[in-house]
Amino acid sequence: AWPDSPSLWGRAARYLDAYSRYAYVATNDGFLYWYTCSDENGAPSWQLEGSANVSVSGKPVEKVFVLGTLGLIAVLCEYTLRFLSFPSLGPVANKRLAPIKGVCKWCLMRLKRGMWALSTCV
Repeated sequence: AWPDSPSLWGRAARYLDAYSRYAYVATNDGFLYWYTCSDENGAPSWQLEGSANVSVSGKPVEKVFVLGTLGLIAVLCEYTLRFLSFPSLGPVANKRLAPIKGVCKWCLMRLKRGMWALSTCV
């Protein structure tokens, strides 16, 4: 295992999404880890930058989608769709992006020229 790997703490990866040089690994106990990739001497190197606990009861993260062009990360956990800031996993200041409860599935579709549509199943 890599140093700083979630597997060192008994966690298992459930979902992964990446954008540009950033990768986000969601785990079976409700955490989301943020890694950055750098190119050192021609070899890629991954560095753990931070983490966020998205589950109050340690439930698995179901899905993660990075919306880098919008500055957002969408996370589904405990039937709640939450939005975090990209890339830092911080809170989103926009009140219109409050958590959506009762979501069991969701998908994101790119319509055209940066336009997105979010579909949820409640």
